[in-house]
Amino acid sequence: MNHDSRSFEDDLSSLKADVAVVRSNYVTKADLQEVRLELKTEIQDRRLELRTVESKILSRLETDISALRIDNEKLRTEMHAMIAQVQTSLNAQTWRIIGIVSLLVLAVYLLARAGY
Repeated sequence: MNHDSRSFEDDLSSLKADVAVVRSNYVTKADLQEVRLELKTEIQDRRLELRTVESKILSRLETDISALRIDNEKLRTEMHAMIAQVQTSLNAQTWRIIGIVSLLVLAVYLLARAGY
């Protein structure tokens, strides 16, 4: 029986060593819970950071859009003024051309009537 008890003691020691190795190498439920809580906290922190960044970006976009609207309105006003100037200039040039053509037609008529 001495041999059997010695074998039993060896098996028990081997089993204890195996359990110790398993405990040291594998994750426990408590470890998983701790990691889960850490991940949850980390995700919440990142969400808060993203919300802060998002609000800053939205604020900048709103500011930029407002500035673009103001610039767009200024450009429209300038374009309308330029179009009005071009139309005025075109009208003046058109009337000058009509006057010159009328004078040329009159001159040709008078020359033809005079017999030249």
